[in-house]
Amino acid sequence: MPKDRVPADMQPASGARDRARRLFEFLKRFEERRSPARRSVDDAAWKLVLSDLPKHPSVQLGSEIEGEDSPVLSIGQPTLTACPEPPEIVRDWLLPGWKEPDREVDTQRSRNRPTTGDAIVERFEDSQSRGAAFAEWQQVRAAWAVAERPARDAAGLFQDVLGLWARLQREGEALRVFLGDAFLIWQREGDTAGPVNHPLILLEVELRFDEKRHELSFLEGVRPPFFYSELLSAFAELDGQKRKLCRAIVERGSEEGGAHPLGASTSDRKFVPD
Repeated sequence: MPKDRVPADMQPASGARDRARRLFEFLKRFEERRSPARRSVDDAAWKLVLSDLPKHPSVQLGSEIEGEDSPVLSIGQPTLTACPEPPEIVRDWLLPGWKEPDREVDTQRSRNRPTTGDAIVERFEDSQSRGAAFAEWQQVRAAWAVAERPARDAAGLFQDVLGLWARLQREGEALRVFLGDAFLIWQREGDTAGPVNHPLILLEVELRFDEKRHELSFLEGVRPPFFYSELLSAFAELDGQKRKLCRAIVERGSEEGGAHPLGASTSDRKFVPD
């Protein structure tokens, strides 16, 4: 038998593989249809409200980033600074938490000072120099805390999104992230499932992590913004013609570049994994 000739029964069954792939895709879509539509973003495994983003240079929305292929949202790892050191005369009196910018500074009011005889109660205010040193350090620390809080908030956001990225690496296509806008907020009469609170315009985004730059970026996916029709399909009072009209408006706006979650105010935009 020639080396380049392979028996027919040993050749890859490409047709069978294609049929299996189509069957898998069909079952996946069928299962998605069987799953009830999410009614509220509060039910999502993770969410990020863009209007709550920390105001820090390491956090930038797409509208603030130059470049044709700029990300929807970029989050860098900020540089943190330590709290100014307190004077030695004050340090032993400080209560825990003084190193954190979002904590108030407080001291012990009094403490026992050991002696050869009975203990002597010493109050913080007994020393004028200690009080003056504390007041001066408090002013320096207050200025540091004002400047440091946004960086700490940005660092917390970075760690939160990094955790989402790690989860996406583990779960693969089982978890997707969308940017949503045009919220439907609706409390239906007699509906025991609670109010509806979910965006109707969704845009799938991809989360990437640049380890060298220590930067996380949400980028637009290939699919254009689309109408979340599954949500409206759950309500019998909304007929198919109304849902079709809503979908047509979004699709036409998407083709013209208008129906985009980043096209207007950021007051109610959210990242929501699905």
